[in-house]
Amino acid sequence: VGPGAAEPLEKVVVKFDSMAFGPLEREVRADSLSLVIAGGFRRGESVTAVKDLRVRGVVVVTQGVAGTVVGQSATDPSGRVTVAFARREDGRCNNLNVVPMEIQRMPCTGGLVPGDRVAALRQLLVVPRGAQG
Repeated sequence: VGPGAAEPLEKVVVKFDSMAFGPLEREVRADSLSLVIAGGFRRGESVTAVKDLRVRGVVVVTQGVAGTVVGQSATDPSGRVTVAFARREDGRCNNLNVVPMEIQRMPCTGGLVPGDRVAALRQLLVVPRGAQG
């Protein structure tokens, strides 16, 4: 709904709509919440187009072009993801709202994906062997 009244830099007012007795508005700490983006994507996550993406039959993003998840689609927050692609074929630079099956997480080297927990197999400059992250 908006910033909290008492601590606007730390709290937000949220309208929870899945309550058994109806909607409920509460002021909560921002770090107690998680943004829900369709497909389980996270803001800032690197993705690629899995196929040519079209708008009104015209290809605007080609398969394999990288992008960054901006967040939920304003028009369909539960079904679409807003992505800023590195290149658009139509010359425009605005974001594109896609369905989750039109993008995939960008793979990392070594078969890792963003969010995987890892351990250092050897000393890495200031990171000791066995350190996890």
